[in-house]
Amino acid sequence: MTASYSIALDSSPTLTVVEAVVDVTTQVGGQTSLRLYEHVNPDALEDIITASSEKQSDVEVRFTIEEYLVIVRSTNTILIHEPVEAQR
Repeated sequence: MTASYSIALDSSPTLTVVEAVVDVTTQVGGQTSLRLYEHVNPDALEDIITASSEKQSDVEVRFTIEEYLVIVRSTNTILIHEPVEAQR
C-alpha cells in the first residue's frame, strides 16, 4: 500500500479522494491535471459513501487512476495502492 487517508466527517469524500490521489501521484513541485470524472462518477461516489456512512453499512468503491488502485470505504477511509508493475 502506498498511502492511507481519512475522510473528515465534515468533508466531501470526493474532494478528499482528489486531494489524496494528487498527493500520491504528483511529483514534488509538479502539477497535475487530474479529472476524477474521467475515472469514476464523482456524484455517485459522494452519494454512495455518504449514504453508507450515515446508515453504518459497509461499502467499498474501487477504481484506478494512473494505474494506482484507489479504494474508498464507507468507514471514511481511502487506501491507495501502488501500480502492480512498481511492486515487482
